[in-house]
Amino acid sequence: MGETFLFNIAERVLDKIVDLSVEEVRLAFSVKTDLGKLKESMSSIKAVLLDAERQQHQNEKLRLCMWKLRDIFYDAEDVIDDFKCEALRKQLVHHPNISFKVRFLASCSLPLSFSLKMGHKIKRINQRLNELASEWNSFNLGQRSDNRHVFHRETHSFVNSSDVIGLPYEDCLILFTRWAFNDCGERQHPNLMRIGEEIVKKCKGVPLAVRTLGSLLFLKTDESYWISIRDSEIWRLEQSENDILPVLKLSYNHLPSYLQQCLAFFSLYRKDTVYYSDQVVHSWMANGLLEHREQNQEREDVGYRYLNELQSRCFIQKEEDYDLYFTFKTHDLIHDLVSDVSQKECKTVNCQTETVDSNVRHLSFCDEKLEKVPQVLKKLKNVRTVIVQEVSRESKTFHQSLINLCVSNFKYIRALSLCNSPLEALPNSIGTLKHLRDFDLERFYNIKKLPSSFYKLRSLQTLRMYNVPLVQLPENMESLIDLRYLEITVKSKHFKAIQPGCWISLQCLELLSCENLECLPEGMQYLTSLRRLVLYACPNLVSLPRSLKFLTKLDDLRISCCDKINLQMEAEEEGDEDLQLNLKTFALWQLNVFTDLPRLLLERSSSTLKEIRIENCYSFAALPAWIKDLTSLHKLVVINCPQLSTLPEGMDRLAGLRELNIRRKIGRIQESHIKDIILGM
Repeated sequence: MGETFLFNIAERVLDKIVDLSVEEVRLAFSVKTDLGKLKESMSSIKAVLLDAERQQHQNEKLRLCMWKLRDIFYDAEDVIDDFKCEALRKQLVHHPNISFKVRFLASCSLPLSFSLKMGHKIKRINQRLNELASEWNSFNLGQRSDNRHVFHRETHSFVNSSDVIGLPYEDCLILFTRWAFNDCGERQHPNLMRIGEEIVKKCKGVPLAVRTLGSLLFLKTDESYWISIRDSEIWRLEQSENDILPVLKLSYNHLPSYLQQCLAFFSLYRKDTVYYSDQVVHSWMANGLLEHREQNQEREDVGYRYLNELQSRCFIQKEEDYDLYFTFKTHDLIHDLVSDVSQKECKTVNCQTETVDSNVRHLSFCDEKLEKVPQVLKKLKNVRTVIVQEVSRESKTFHQSLINLCVSNFKYIRALSLCNSPLEALPNSIGTLKHLRDFDLERFYNIKKLPSSFYKLRSLQTLRMYNVPLVQLPENMESLIDLRYLEITVKSKHFKAIQPGCWISLQCLELLSCENLECLPEGMQYLTSLRRLVLYACPNLVSLPRSLKFLTKLDDLRISCCDKINLQMEAEEEGDEDLQLNLKTFALWQLNVFTDLPRLLLERSSSTLKEIRIENCYSFAALPAWIKDLTSLHKLVVINCPQLSTLPEGMDRLAGLRELNIRRKIGRIQESHIKDIILGM
């Protein structure tokens, strides 16, 4: 039947209601009143949801009621997000640097009519909740505390958690002990160990089951909790010899609610998929799943914390670890689990798809034989995510019909991934997708221009356009004021200057394969939130602008395959001696004329800089004498720089240096791996 994820949705919508600023949207009094009623009703329901989740599997009427509530809560979230979209639009009206055209269009709206329209929708949602109230109250649910927590731990590789049945009981017990206890912890808790022995017997010799349950019980010393796992009803479910879904479901049920819905997203991908952590995090972020921020944490940091928590519970397995991201997989049995729990939430579409739940929220297309969008999808209205994986690149009919479906039906879509499409243009109606936050257009090889309505996608947080050969950026790109991640390929020589107040949320800028680009845009200093800058395959780029010295949050700078660039920046100016920069990683790869490190950027980051990596730079002959002043440096790597013959004096002053790696590298790099190398240097 799948999971409702009701607790997580309720928590998220309530947070959004609280965050809704009255001054920002200037709500009518009746709308404020209706929002207050909605908040009160949802808070009352949320208070007993944990008890409802516990009882739903034994009470079909309760379960059906929860599904109805799920759809109401989702509709409420859509309305609340409408207010955010309106707030972004209004912000542009008063922005002094937005063009007259944008300001004029924005000022034509009628805020009062918008407020009243939204008020009508909220009133209808309240009515739907009232209609369910008597049925909901009849279940006599009580409040329960949520003790589902994940304790961080270092992961281990004692045994590969394959699906091998039978890798003996004694070995399984050793594996369980290592995952369930700290060093020698089993000696301090003999009673828990006796219960654990009985749990291991129920795992029937399956390492994945042993690891998953062991990690679930890690640092849990309450004997009654261990007994509840041992005696859970789920062990009594009938299962085939090799079927361990009930065991995994037991561990899944004990995940915090915010991780359960995040994990369900993996069902959108085929088995054996290699996931990229940054893409997964952006997809979660687009759907509003990244909450529980700690002080000074960005949403992206929360996403990586979620992934680490899933890894510590053995739901994902890390493959390759790069500096900026990592790749991971899920075990086939984990994929079976998430497919089971997300049945009414996520749907993978193929040629055989004939039925789809009318309230499914996330779609994935994974069938190379798909040549048109199945007719059944045209009835859907509530889709929030669309991912195109493996479909025929030659079928323009499919790609055109899909994007037309998104524009016409999926008005509340948050994430849209249309990689590797043969289309030569996007429809101008793309600008109506005002809720779109994550837009992936990588490898749209035939598109040279974006539609004029593109600037209306003001909710965009992530925009990937690697290998989209744009002649130039569209007009009014500065309207994307919520943008946090921009990956782009442009064929023009120059970018339009960045104006004050534009792209103030931008965390990451990657300029990739910009073949004609001669210089970075003026106004780089206005990107006050920028943390990462990547320049790849920009062969005509000759230098870095001095304005980078004002980017005090920049902690990662990577430059590669830029044949003409020389990083020797101009002499220091008055006031530069007081600069305090925060670079942590500085990486260079295949720069043919590069000879000097940028002293201004690196010396002014002396208290934060952890890593310098220089690779395949054939003209680089000497490390500068001032490198000894980079006292926070932990890692210095120089690979395949044949002109470098000596190290400067004073290297012993680098007291924090933990790795010094200077060597020749032989062999060639496959082109398909270049991007991973650049981002993972």
